[in-house]
Amino acid sequence: MKVKCWELEKCGKTECPVYEKDDERCWLVSGTHCRNEIQGMFLNKIEICLQCTIFKQNVGQREEEWQKTLDFADRQFKEYVKTIEKQKESIIQLSTPVIPIWNKILVLPLIGIIDEERAQQIIDNLLEKISTTQSEVAIIDITGVSEVDMFVAKHILKTSQSAHLLGCKCIFTGINPHNAKVLLTAGIPLSQIITRPSLQNGLELAFELTKVKIAKDV
Repeated sequence: MKVKCWELEKCGKTECPVYEKDDERCWLVSGTHCRNEIQGMFLNKIEICLQCTIFKQNVGQREEEWQKTLDFADRQFKEYVKTIEKQKESIIQLSTPVIPIWNKILVLPLIGIIDEERAQQIIDNLLEKISTTQSEVAIIDITGVSEVDMFVAKHILKTSQSAHLLGCKCIFTGINPHNAKVLLTAGIPLSQIITRPSLQNGLELAFELTKVKIAKDV
């Protein structure tokens, strides 16, 4: 760089990653000590950099420097998008947990809003778990689902049919009166899905279907 920030500012901040490094462009380096605080990556501090004397004097109208800066920003943006996508995927995975609670029995508690992307994730996670555990019954509890609309209703049928192809029965629990009306309005053939009012009732049926006997206290 023809103008060095540490020389111009006389900051003496030896801990700064660009301090006394002639070949480092401070605007492209994360963690620089500018304006009495530690700055983030270029995408986070771009507004500060564009107003900075160091940036203006080093880049100015020089096409080569602008191209390097833009290329770097493009790479950083793509990495940022990848990170966001990974985080989003992790959140979706956490929001659709398939829990083996007994031999051959799975439970999938659903909470919140179910959109198209999450609906597909639900099916994928469930089918994968059914396949790896060879489960015979999957209890899908929708007590915590914000709203069951036509899309969710059709997704319920699709999930049941997909699991059936793998030899697993789905039991849907937590369907309230309003959601029951939606299922009827959507034309869902009730003969193709198994429902129980509560998770406890669903477990009782799951034990019955898998021939598990639970001793009850007298």
